[in-house]
Amino acid sequence: MTKRLCLISRPLLVVLLMGMALTSPLSVAAPDPDAMARQPLPEHQADATYRGKTAMEHAEALIEPSRLKRILALERLQEIGVDALPARDAVRYVFEQGDTEGLAPRQLDRVRVAALKTLFAMQAPEAEALLREAILDPAFSEHSSIYRHLVLGAVEMGIDEATLPADMLALADEDGAHAARLMATEVLPEMVLHSLAEALFHQEHGATASRFFLSQMGELDVVDDASWLAYVRDHAGLAKENPGEVLAALADIGTRDALRDEISRPASAHLANLMENFARELSNGAAGPDTSPLAEVARSRFIAAMASLLEQGQSDDHRLVGLQRLVRHQQRHPRTPPAMTLGPPWSGTTPPNW
Repeated sequence: MTKRLCLISRPLLVVLLMGMALTSPLSVAAPDPDAMARQPLPEHQADATYRGKTAMEHAEALIEPSRLKRILALERLQEIGVDALPARDAVRYVFEQGDTEGLAPRQLDRVRVAALKTLFAMQAPEAEALLREAILDPAFSEHSSIYRHLVLGAVEMGIDEATLPADMLALADEDGAHAARLMATEVLPEMVLHSLAEALFHQEHGATASRFFLSQMGELDVVDDASWLAYVRDHAGLAKENPGEVLAALADIGTRDALRDEISRPASAHLANLMENFARELSNGAAGPDTSPLAEVARSRFIAAMASLLEQGQSDDHRLVGLQRLVRHQQRHPRTPPAMTLGPPWSGTTPPNW
């Protein structure tokens, strides 16, 4: 059975963030690179050389037409480390402005990410604020993979534990579409990811968020089970994009509470009915019932769920729901091998003495 993760409620998260702010008052403020750039610089040797050149001499290659030469110059500056600080304005220019001449958007993205990495390597005080701005800016890149890289960078760089949750919740209120884009990268820390998912689920959201919710339905605890099944029904087209994951979650939802005897037989029957209808939709292909490439997955998921209910249900009423649905499924899908549908009932009961 899929393990579902409980969410930290938004009010509780706000309390946690307020508590963290007592010891880190700037951690939840909006990113301000210019203010951070005015902070004292770490100790460094301004005239240090590497491979016979100073940091500023290496930085001269940042205006080269060749992308590879720019990347190589940034790598050299990264290797110099903190002693490359004299070149930080040039590197920041590459990150913030970029020279688009001769570079495709994805190539430019990679140069800018390399420049940001260089600012971190030289311990520039504004590096973290620039990273946060880039993550929160929907216009920074048109490629989701770049945002995934940026978020991973934020996690790996150890950005303050209060900062990322606060940024994501603020973004959810200001730009839900971009927040959903970041959520869908699936690299946010667990607490941040689930709190953001809870915030976005309860507001109007688009296909990006819906695809994420459907793929993670078995892991997210944002609404009750009946609401999850209604969500699947309302987004059936998107649900079919991840049929295996969705049906596995449906099987879990449709039987979990019944196995614990926490829902009534009518409620269990209702959940089973919703799941059966969705499985039927997945099975229908252009040539008619049971002709979809997903038919085999749909049948097996539904049958497995009802077999679990029959075998493990805590009351006769719940076990009866499983048995009835298996029999009815066989009647409605005569092409399904009887052993596949009618085999499970006898595995959990004593065979009749005919």
